[in-house]
Amino acid sequence: AALGTIAFRSPGSVADQIAALPYSVGDLAGFRPVRTLMGNALLLTDGPKDVDPEGTQPMVIVAPSMGRVAVPTGQESAFARKALGTVREVKDIAVTEEDRSTRGGATVIRLRGAGNDARSGRTIGISQTMVFDGPNYLRIIGLAGADQLDTLARVDRLAASVASR
Repeated sequence: AALGTIAFRSPGSVADQIAALPYSVGDLAGFRPVRTLMGNALLLTDGPKDVDPEGTQPMVIVAPSMGRVAVPTGQESAFARKALGTVREVKDIAVTEEDRSTRGGATVIRLRGAGNDARSGRTIGISQTMVFDGPNYLRIIGLAGADQLDTLARVDRLAASVASR
């Protein structure tokens, strides 16, 4: 009887999916939402392609933590650096900049660097902002080609506008 109550529906528009995320993005900074992932992550790009296997368009991913385990106070930077190393699309990441600040009681760590695209080997810029708020964090990752590094400033603008609901 319980199985008879299951209804399959289309996922809805991208706008509807974004409205259902556990956070809001106040300033898209010129990026275009492509889709949500698993009901909690948001993929954005700056270009006409929704799928870019060559990795020529800048990309932004916004994702919250999946668990509720607080990163110990003072360990946020080390955690952020370790997390940056898990970005599959980029190899040999070298961090060139790190900023620490607070926003509404949350600790914010922003890392900037460069690495090599895992598919093509070309140099790309990477930005990661992590907002640590109690047992949760939000992670905003931006990727851009070496000729598009001004795009990373727009990623920072987007990251500054993300807020948990």
